[in-house]
Amino acid sequence: WSQLKGYDLTDEATKNSNRFLNMDPLSKKSANLFVVSCVRSPKPGAEAGPLRQMQAELWETTYMQPDDRRLCAERIHAMYQLADTSEEKDRYFNAIYRLNEIYDILKVMNKVLPAPIMALFAANLAPNWTNSDAEKEALREGLGLTNPREEFWKPLGAATTNLQAEDKIWLLVDIIPYF
Repeated sequence: WSQLKGYDLTDEATKNSNRFLNMDPLSKKSANLFVVSCVRSPKPGAEAGPLRQMQAELWETTYMQPDDRRLCAERIHAMYQLADTSEEKDRYFNAIYRLNEIYDILKVMNKVLPAPIMALFAANLAPNWTNSDAEKEALREGLGLTNPREEFWKPLGAATTNLQAEDKIWLLVDIIPYF
């Protein structure tokens, strides 16, 4: 969006009085009136470059905050730039479309994991993410959001207790695509 403008069209008498006294009791609507005007920005074309295109694809994601969008786009763009073949570049570019699916699961972790760590995790997981039910369940189990399967996650958790949080993230990034 660009040229975002907001207007308060509430009359002065209503602005200066108690807002709750100016409500219609049957409709529960306020007498205040606000109007917003803006222009929807067109999606950038190929001439804008892959980073701008990636950022634009994330504009309307449901579960990502602006910082998440920026960090993920920049991380995936860095991988895109390091890719040698056009197939690899396509895989990284298309990873942008999988981020919202991953953040759908990660959204409950936003109080535990800071945005840069969540973005690191999601951006590195996205290129191999297929959004299968098995992958989604493995991700929930690996993050501790659901009860883990005894035969896999319990021994892995016991073996990795001394790992740093970032190392555990890299381990999950490597393991989840195999489900």
